[in-house]
Amino acid sequence: MSHTQNPNPKQGLIRRWLEVIGVFAAVLWAGSTWTLGYVVAPSLFSAYSKVQAGEIAGVLFFAGQLLGLACGAVLLLDYRVRFSKQLAHQRGFWLVLALVFCVLTQYTMLSPMIAAAKVAQDWPRFGWLHGASQLVYLAQSLGLGWLMYVKCVPPQK
Repeated sequence: MSHTQNPNPKQGLIRRWLEVIGVFAAVLWAGSTWTLGYVVAPSLFSAYSKVQAGEIAGVLFFAGQLLGLACGAVLLLDYRVRFSKQLAHQRGFWLVLALVFCVLTQYTMLSPMIAAAKVAQDWPRFGWLHGASQLVYLAQSLGLGWLMYVKCVPPQK
């Protein structure tokens, strides 16, 4: 048996399967984030009142955050299983971790603070938090673009 062959074919199949699932999770996460933030939300605000559009968008962004956390968990598992010994040297792993941090920042901090500012009718604070949230969303969107490159474009030899 050569050194390039995997001594356990099942383990190789599991790693390949995880890699494919990881690509699917990355594409799902990026596609849903971009569609929601840059197609659906603007469409809602052009078709409905600000109040109605904001309520619907809030529900959809919450669902998008949960999807992002699920996809991030799948991607982190993929990196952990496939690169266990070299995990700290995988740029993709750190990128996914940063993207999960973006989602958690939105989910646990910014979204609740935006909702509280809205209830209190503190519009200056609402606007400031909404702007901060948009910057985090933009960073996440750009990071997901980079992740698409890392996951889907094979390295050049």
